[in-house]
Amino acid sequence: MPGGGRQDRDGLIRRIPAEHDRRVTLISLTESGRAKLQQVNSALFETNDQALEGFTDEEAGLLLGLPRRLVANLEENPADCAPARPIQ
Repeated sequence: MPGGGRQDRDGLIRRIPAEHDRRVTLISLTESGRAKLQQVNSALFETNDQALEGFTDEEAGLLLGLPRRLVANLEENPADCAPARPIQ
């Protein structure tokens, strides 16, 4: 697979050619990659907790559930969606 990318340079992922098909490259996290993922997840959860401070469980559920419903509605009938156009 061409290019390495930052994840390769930083030692976060490992690329292994598949034995069954040399065109396929398997990608997995290294120990450093797993540690970085843990850091990112911790920061994400901390930020979510901070953003939702003072919300009831019901309010937080509603707030987080509405975008999911929007996406589901758009994915249900993608041909019916208007084409995107640049914002001027």
